[in-house]
Amino acid sequence: MTNTQKNMQQVSPGFLMSNIPGALGYHPDDCLVVFLLELHCADECRGEYHLGPMFRVDMPDLQAISEFAEYIAAWDPDLVMAAVIGDERTKATALEFERQCCELEVPLVAMWHVPELYSGARYVRIGGESADSLGPYTSGKAFWDEGTIGEIVAAPAMAAFRRRGELPDASRDDALEFFARDDKLVSVEEAAQLGAAATQHADSLLRAISNSGPAEAETLVDNLYDDLFELVDQILVEDISVRDLVAELEHVEQIAPFFARSALRDPLLEFAVSDNAEGFFRLCVAVARATIGVTRVNALCCAALAASFSERGHRVPQALQCAFEEDPAHRLSHLMMQALQCGGLQLVHQACREGSELALAALKNP
Repeated sequence: MTNTQKNMQQVSPGFLMSNIPGALGYHPDDCLVVFLLELHCADECRGEYHLGPMFRVDMPDLQAISEFAEYIAAWDPDLVMAAVIGDERTKATALEFERQCCELEVPLVAMWHVPELYSGARYVRIGGESADSLGPYTSGKAFWDEGTIGEIVAAPAMAAFRRRGELPDASRDDALEFFARDDKLVSVEEAAQLGAAATQHADSLLRAISNSGPAEAETLVDNLYDDLFELVDQILVEDISVRDLVAELEHVEQIAPFFARSALRDPLLEFAVSDNAEGFFRLCVAVARATIGVTRVNALCCAALAASFSERGHRVPQALQCAFEEDPAHRLSHLMMQALQCGGLQLVHQACREGSELALAALKNP
């Protein structure tokens, strides 16, 4: 029916849907998840479909469904499959998506409904083609109209979670909470003070660099970023958690000024697309949890970038969503969200490497 990797593994609807929590990073509810598939011709008689991008939209919202269908149509997919997760009201709204796909000539071949997404949950096809109408070379026909969700923990999308000994979050709200401030560790007042102090320190650093001679400026900048590299390395070597970083605050106070101004932030981007991405990710999340305003937003964007380069790709849309909520006009957030939506994060990685080098050179030569 579909292929998810180069070894051309044949999969069933239950297997396909078992990958949703691992791909999203949480167990979704009341939503529509859409899979886009690309046709690869195996021979003159048949073709093989490879799994491409996956998208999710909240339900039930008819206006959102209409816009979502138009968005899917713009991708010009070869084949589309959908999973409806939720109650009967959600199921009814999903049928509107099928109607919209028909009008827009989106090739929605099947849509399955499951009340809750867990291993062994039963799904039923509520839209698209029946098993009897499928072509003779279609695999998974025995489980097309109904079946059970596969083992979620064993799904390929869970591989990174298994390596870290983690599980997806229980809900989307829990996933977004990962980047939220912890009242037990940092109060609103403390977060505001940290943000203000970071801005003041950043401005002082930039003035000091600007007032220095060429050699002095280069030495000062090198020392600043060498210290940062040592901190990121220390986080990895000692396996310091985000919570521990926030609880002690010493490291957060040290790094926060780098996120307060773009001139200091941009040279950091190289850390996000390097072997130190995991350590940098933890540091960024710690700063985001402990500050507010532009410092938090920049930290969230850098966390998203580091997540996209490491094995935490599910955190990218979550971090960008939090950044957008903090500052809807933030430029870097918009650029990264656009790249995410069009599948261009790999291009962003290369741009960040080059841009980081240029930003560092500019900082050394004020």
